[in-house]
Amino acid sequence: MKDSYCKLPFTCGNGSLNIDYPFGHDVTGYYCGYPGLKIKCTDEKPVISLANRLYYVKNLDYSIRRLLTVVGMDVEGKECPRPTQSMNMTDNIGLPTPLYVVANFNTSIFYNCSNFLPNVSHISCLEFRSTKRSYAFSGENPLPNFNWYKNCEKNVVLPLLTTRSAYLDKLGFLTDSNYTSTLQMGFRLGWSTPSNCTYCESAGGLCSISEATNDLTCAHPSHKVERSWVRNTSTGDC
Repeated sequence: MKDSYCKLPFTCGNGSLNIDYPFGHDVTGYYCGYPGLKIKCTDEKPVISLANRLYYVKNLDYSIRRLLTVVGMDVEGKECPRPTQSMNMTDNIGLPTPLYVVANFNTSIFYNCSNFLPNVSHISCLEFRSTKRSYAFSGENPLPNFNWYKNCEKNVVLPLLTTRSAYLDKLGFLTDSNYTSTLQMGFRLGWSTPSNCTYCESAGGLCSISEATNDLTCAHPSHKVERSWVRNTSTGDC
């Protein structure tokens, strides 16, 4: 059924990433998979939309760990990335996407700080005309005593894939030598199974999403779509 009805598994670009259920892709008005877990090929790279922001999919782990590794399109391939939207490690992406952030620490990036702290690593490539500096903090300890939100124009919070101390200076800041490479590692998300998909899968089917109505249905091995239960994925109502 996955091959003929769902067109799964599939690859994107050089085929190094095997994309399979519960992730899906467009197949004439529907896709097989969980709500929100639709992957598109953009410039031969797998892309997923999360909280109205686009991410490249770097890795998929279908084992019991159920992990998805992503990196923002505004970070990947950039010499000096400047992400503009936050995603906190405690965030649950929420309905209709059954995803949650898996991370140990957040990275707090403070942009365009007009006052400077002595002996604190700043990111040189983000410096603005030598008058404003930007900092990326990921330490276990509290931020150094400084009115960050008053002195800096913007704060963005992102999860970190790694928290190895080698990536941080003694105060917990990223440095020029590792800022870009650390952000480009991306971060991990875990996924859970929606309750109606559990029922469908226990009956031998696969969840299927209608692109026209945003309804969640159950695709059975007979290639028929069972509509005895339907849920609108935008509300989560059964």
